[in-house]
Amino acid sequence: QATYAKGAIGYTNGTNLAFVNGVDTSTNMGVGIARVSSGNGWYNGILDGDCVVTHTGSCEKTTSFAVVGAFTHFWTPTVRSWLAASYYQVRYSDNAINPIPTALATGQAFYIAGVTNYREFDLVAGLGWSPVRGFTIGTEFTWMHGVVSRPVGLATDAALIAAGLPAFKASSDLFRGRLRMIRAF
Repeated sequence: QATYAKGAIGYTNGTNLAFVNGVDTSTNMGVGIARVSSGNGWYNGILDGDCVVTHTGSCEKTTSFAVVGAFTHFWTPTVRSWLAASYYQVRYSDNAINPIPTALATGQAFYIAGVTNYREFDLVAGLGWSPVRGFTIGTEFTWMHGVVSRPVGLATDAALIAAGLPAFKASSDLFRGRLRMIRAF
């Protein structure tokens, strides 16, 4: 299954919500890899916007893409395993990533750090046992790898560390395990 959207991130990230908050709640100012669930960085709510108002005065639409595939195999009538993988990507316009040239060209004295592109790869593996019909006990392992571009305008790592902040980290891995007990009625 694959989904592509321009100006409608909710279709590709699975929430089906409108993300109109833009850069006020995005990865500005060194938020880093907060897009990875339970990941590093500061989290300020909704991270990506359907569009970003740039120094050109227009709301430039964000493009996003997601693809997912899953496979389930029944080893016996009561034991099964599954494997799923997904890839998700968010890309912003050049003006949103690097606002400096447009800000200078339009005579503005100040600008904010640019927004960041994002890529994520997820891999899920699980094993389930159904001792009775409609009830499954299972275990699942998830690996999530996120990569974010460095914001244009973000201070150097040396300056961040000197200010008592962590250095910018472009990628993060999250490993998660869970025990599932599901009852279908």
